[in-house]
Amino acid sequence: MNVFFVTSSTFYEICFIIQSSQRPILSYSQTSRFETHLTTMVHVGSLPASIPKHWGADFTPTQHRSLTPSIDPAKVKLPPSLTVLITGAGKGFGASTALSYAQAGASAIVIVARTVSDLEGVSKQITEISPSTKVLCVPCDVTKEDQVIDLAKKVKETSNRLDVLINNAGKGVSFLADDSVAGGKRFPCDFLEGSSDEFRDCFDLNFFGTYLCIRHLLPLIIATEGGAKAIINIVSGGAHLASAFLSPIPYNISKMAVARMSQYVDDSHRERHGVVCYALHPGTYLLCESDKNGAY
Repeated sequence: MNVFFVTSSTFYEICFIIQSSQRPILSYSQTSRFETHLTTMVHVGSLPASIPKHWGADFTPTQHRSLTPSIDPAKVKLPPSLTVLITGAGKGFGASTALSYAQAGASAIVIVARTVSDLEGVSKQITEISPSTKVLCVPCDVTKEDQVIDLAKKVKETSNRLDVLINNAGKGVSFLADDSVAGGKRFPCDFLEGSSDEFRDCFDLNFFGTYLCIRHLLPLIIATEGGAKAIINIVSGGAHLASAFLSPIPYNISKMAVARMSQYVDDSHRERHGVVCYALHPGTYLLCESDKNGAY
C-alpha cells in the first residue's frame, strides 16, 4: 500500500491545485528541525534512519518548494463547467484548496464544513478572487449520513454535476498534560492513554466521514458527462507509523484505513466508470486548531 508524497504537478491532470500560501511543507530532510519543534508537544520518539521505500517519498524525483508556472493556479485553465467539492473547507488546507480553485477559474466550488461563519469567510474570499465562480456553502457534519445525503441532493439540484471530490475533513485528538516533556504536553502514546470517545470520534470523521461522502457523491461523479471524475482523499504519512511520534494513534490508523479504501474505490470504478481515486499526503503544515486537537 502506497501513500504518495507528491508534488502539485501530479494533481494537474485531475484539476487539483494546491494553494501556495500554505505554511511551508516539511520534507524528510528537515526532520531534525521538525523534531525539535515537536518536542514541545509530543513524547520524544524516533523515526527510521532512512525513508522506507513503501512510504512513496521518492514517487516524484524532484521536490519543489515553490510553484512552477505550469501548476500556478492563476495560470492554469480549467475545463469549462468544472465543479469541485471540498470537505473541511472552512479553514486550513481545505480553505486554501478552495481558493486555489478560485484562482484557476473553477465554474463552481462547493465548500463544506460544520461552522457556518467559516464557510462564509471562505466564500467571500473566493468571490473576491473569482467573481464568476459560483459558490455553494453547505454546513454539514460528514459523520452524519442524513446530512451527507442532503449534501449530495443540494449539489445535484444546484450544479447537476460534480467533477472533483476532495475529502479533506479530518481531526486528531487532544494533547495530554505531561510535565516530563518540553512544553508540558504530548499525544497519547498507547491504547491505555487518552479518551476512548475521542478515539472513536477521530475514526468516525477521518474514515467513516470519507466513506459517506464517497458513497453518496460517487453516483453524481459517475453521471457527470465529460467530467474529471476524480476523488482525492487526504491522508497522511502517519499511516505508515506504528508510533505516536508525529501524530496520534487513532489518526494514524484511520488514515491508513482511508488509504486502503481509496484503492478499493479506484479498483472498482476506474475501468468501469473512468473514476480515479487517490490517497494523498499533502505534506506537513500547522493548522490553526493544532493547539487544541493536535491536528496537522
